[in-house]
Amino acid sequence: MWDASTDSAGEPSNTSVVDVDVAARRASRAGDSSDPINKAGITLGLNPDAEYFHDPTTEYPVIVDPTISSIGTVYDTYVR
Repeated sequence: MWDASTDSAGEPSNTSVVDVDVAARRASRAGDSSDPINKAGITLGLNPDAEYFHDPTTEYPVIVDPTISSIGTVYDTYVR
């Protein structure tokens, strides 16, 4: 993730690694079966460092955009 600050080349200058958890999700029998959250798939958990957000040198807005390479080809993302 990175904040709004940039270096002389325009690249982000205040960055931080975001821990990512990838877990298989089983389909739920309860609830509306048309709801994507109840279907089987993968749950992607993002765990940004809270201290980064509290640091007085952090310039908002902050972009959380982790690099994901361990889950293969992804054609769609559902965020709830």
